[in-house]
Amino acid sequence: MNIKGITILTIVATSLFACDTIDENERYVQLETIEAKRNVLLEEFTGQNCPNCPTAHETAARLKEQYGEALITVSIHAGPFAFAEGSKSFPTFKTPEGDTYADAWGITSYPAGVINRTSGNTSYSDWATIVRDEIQKDAELDIELTASLNADKTEISITTVLKPLSDIEGKLQIWITESGIISRQKNGSATIREYEHNHVYRASVNEVGGESISLSSNVFDTLNHSIAVKENWNAENLAVVAFVYNNNGVLQIVESEIE
Repeated sequence: MNIKGITILTIVATSLFACDTIDENERYVQLETIEAKRNVLLEEFTGQNCPNCPTAHETAARLKEQYGEALITVSIHAGPFAFAEGSKSFPTFKTPEGDTYADAWGITSYPAGVINRTSGNTSYSDWATIVRDEIQKDAELDIELTASLNADKTEISITTVLKPLSDIEGKLQIWITESGIISRQKNGSATIREYEHNHVYRASVNEVGGESISLSSNVFDTLNHSIAVKENWNAENLAVVAFVYNNNGVLQIVESEIE
């Protein structure tokens, strides 16, 4: 798939949607921790009405605990199991961008995940092995990311410094995520009314597919962005994620809290 074309992709998946169930013994396999050479992105496609999605959330949380800041997870609510923002009396998280990402990857069964934009659509039973492989690949650049709120907490200012180790053509994508959101979640046949949602995709700062960049080896590039804080966001729980990707996948990704 050509990720550079994600901004113009408008195809809607026509396959039947499903909610995947994985045998309990295959849900998570603990692997020996290895040295991370670069950070890895896990785009987790999920929904509040998906009964098997909490198991995927748990898998992502365990991997995050194992790899720390080297693994950055983003929970993207999309598809028929997600509720559009503002459509219910409780907090909901589905955005048009989320559906665009899901369609681009051909996500028709939930939960699902895409790792470093090289794995394609994967089941959470495979995430541990794929993350382990990706995290051992050499980094092609470093990213320095800082973010701050203005005095009245209505706008986020973001500074991204790209430090390439080779010539790079690609795109810079910057996202806002939010954690610690208490809302409903289907879990099996039950509905948990006070479920904690973390790393929830909230918005893209620089369009759905990011912005084109052209980097020369060892020549730093600094970019500044800003985004308004929406009324349904809790500014205290927001974070910024920035990554560079091209047809070879995600080259590097970082996450920053907002000062």
